[in-house]
Amino acid sequence: MEIRREVFLFVLDSSEEFSVEDAQILENLKGKNVIIVLNKQDKKTVLSSSYISEKTGIMPEDIIPLALPKDGEQSGISALEDRICNKFVSAPS
Repeated sequence: MEIRREVFLFVLDSSEEFSVEDAQILENLKGKNVIIVLNKQDKKTVLSSSYISEKTGIMPEDIIPLALPKDGEQSGISALEDRICNKFVSAPS
């Protein structure tokens, strides 16, 4: 079993456009273990998982939609936890 030492969570507000700054940050994270969290899925969304994957080349399974509304149902937490665990521990090749 291989233990990976780090994972980067990059949180994007999915109700806002993908910016030049977002692209620069992702460029700096290239080659690293990255999970993109598309936050605010409970609002009107502008960013989608497929758009981010096409724009960045990050695999769709590393893009997690998340909604944590104050008065509504939360979604995405379990998927995020699972993906973080999978990034830290992987089966041998």
